[in-house]
Amino acid sequence: MQEPRWEDSRFIASFRSVETSVERFPSGCIEYGEAFDDLARMVDNLHYEGYILSPRNNYQVNLTFDQCVVDQMCLASRECISQPRLSAPQEVAEAVGRYADLLLRAPQIGGMIVVEIEKANEEKVLRDVVKMLLFLDAGQAELAALICPRNYVHSGGAWRVFDTARQVLRAFIHVTHLPESQAKRLA
Repeated sequence: MQEPRWEDSRFIASFRSVETSVERFPSGCIEYGEAFDDLARMVDNLHYEGYILSPRNNYQVNLTFDQCVVDQMCLASRECISQPRLSAPQEVAEAVGRYADLLLRAPQIGGMIVVEIEKANEEKVLRDVVKMLLFLDAGQAELAALICPRNYVHSGGAWRVFDTARQVLRAFIHVTHLPESQAKRLA
């Protein structure tokens, strides 16, 4: 990894993921574990950068985490579709976003995993969960994974992204009474 540096009027620092974990629903679920563990291995030790463009927005750090995850997964020598379009009515797709971050072939299941990446916006976690379920419902994917860093640091302190995502997903499953057969398809 490189030392922090100034480059093209940006302050840039290098990062890498140091630990990956897979949270399953219900807790302890092992079905589809091999496919989800394979995804986690692709993110393990991932190198990415953070940079500050300007003092606007309290010197917010922009991360290349999401693009590096997509790039790493598309290098995995299997079918990979960046920014796949959701096959849903326009009014539904516009509510959650027309595109996912990634569709990736999972040889363990012979089908696709829809992947959403959330690194900095707490409000988007629920929207990403709904979008993933819409991809499952449309038959565009058999499994869904939300990838997020353990935390994101901003002017108000550190936001524990992974914990928030886990809590939102658990609450969503509980409140919607999502059948266990569906919940097992999420990580």
